Amino acid sequence: MKVINFHDGEDDNIYVETDDMIMYHMTVEDWDNSDVPDNIAHNPIAKATYILHYTDSFKCTMEDN
Repeated sequence: MKVINFHDGEDDNIYVETDDMIMYHMTVEDWDNSDVPDNIAHNPIAKATYILHYTDSFKCTMEDN
């Protein structure tokens, strides 16, 4: 699973979309406090991919159909 889209929402959440078309979200506070390797800390796509794979900070965003 690879993050292909990153969006900093106006509602204090970070949103990402993966290559399998699943949306995830996490709070900006959790994003800012996430411990990631220094070499990816300033790359939002790499940071989001790392957080998605190695933590449970991102929550799946479900849409009502």
